[in-house]
Amino acid sequence: MKKLYLILIVAALAALALFAACSGSLYRDDVAVADICDKVGENVPGYAEMTKIDEAYLKGAMKMDPSKFSEYVVCINPYGSSIDEFGIFKAAGKDHKEALKEVEGYLQLRRDTWMNEYLPEEKPKLEAAVAKADGLYVMYVILDEESRIGALAAFDSSLLK
Repeated sequence: MKKLYLILIVAALAALALFAACSGSLYRDDVAVADICDKVGENVPGYAEMTKIDEAYLKGAMKMDPSKFSEYVVCINPYGSSIDEFGIFKAAGKDHKEALKEVEGYLQLRRDTWMNEYLPEEKPKLEAAVAKADGLYVMYVILDEESRIGALAAFDSSLLK
C-alpha cells in the first residue's frame, strides 16, 4: 500500500512537471541544497549515519567538476555492506544541463566500473539508479526501489513553488 501511495505521488508530481513545461517553471531556485538533503534523507534508511563527501572526493573518486555547481551535497553509506547514496546539486549557471551531464557521467562511471563479484545483491540498486532535474537542481539516487521513490518525491516536493 505504501509503495502504491509513493508511486501515485511521483506520478502526480511528474504530471505537474509536464504542465510546468508549457507555462513556465514551477520550481523554486532559492532552496538550500542542505535543506533538500534533509527532507530527502527522511526517506533513506541510515541517512543519519551517511557521510557527506568533500570536494576532493567529488573531483577524485566521482570524476565530477565542482565548478558546474553553485552548491551540492552527496551522501554515501560509509559501510561496505551497502552502496546506498544520493546527491543533490544546484547548477552554477542559469540551467541544469551541465550539472545533469556531470551527474549522469558519474552514474555511468559507477556502472562501467562495477565488479559483479562485489555485493551482487546491491547491483540492482545501481542498475535502477536515476538522475533527474527540477529547475536548477539535479539529484541522483542509488537506493532500493521504495527509498528511491520516496527520495525523488521529497526532492520534487521541496522545489515546487
